[in-house]
Amino acid sequence: MRKVFLSVIWLLLYACASPNEELTSTHQWNAEGVPVDATAQAQRDLFVGRWYDRQNARDGSQTMSLMDVNLDGTYFESWRTLEKDGSLAFSEEKGRWGVSGNIFFTIVTARTENGTLMVDVDQRNAYFYDAYIVEKADKDSNTIRHVVAGDEFVSRRVDADFSFPAFALSK
Repeated sequence: MRKVFLSVIWLLLYACASPNEELTSTHQWNAEGVPVDATAQAQRDLFVGRWYDRQNARDGSQTMSLMDVNLDGTYFESWRTLEKDGSLAFSEEKGRWGVSGNIFFTIVTARTENGTLMVDVDQRNAYFYDAYIVEKADKDSNTIRHVVAGDEFVSRRVDADFSFPAFALSK
């Protein structure tokens, strides 16, 4: 009986320790009988492309952003801000993005401000992780709301050659 018990323990430990190189993504789901959720994939694919957003901030500044969302899960975003005093500020970041259910998220990996060299950010800093509730998403526009701050962002899809328009200066 003791030999049988030890044999069963050995088999269990061996099975747990055996790496299965095939346990990822669609291959795993198909092999294990879990179907790929076409709705989830379609929701993710809606975000791929170039997006433009223009916001008036609570502090009186105006901000425009252009975000290139790539199929491979990377993104690059640029901002132009017209401050209340009339000065212009520029910033850019790059990172990873994704969609899970009704959550759009970004993970910043590098940043630059006002033309300085783009540098990697400290990935231990929670500031560089953002989650947004997807309120609306279609082929032409999306509306997302920051989970923590509650700020809403409404973006429209633009052509790949679209660039920032000029700020409308008030008199």
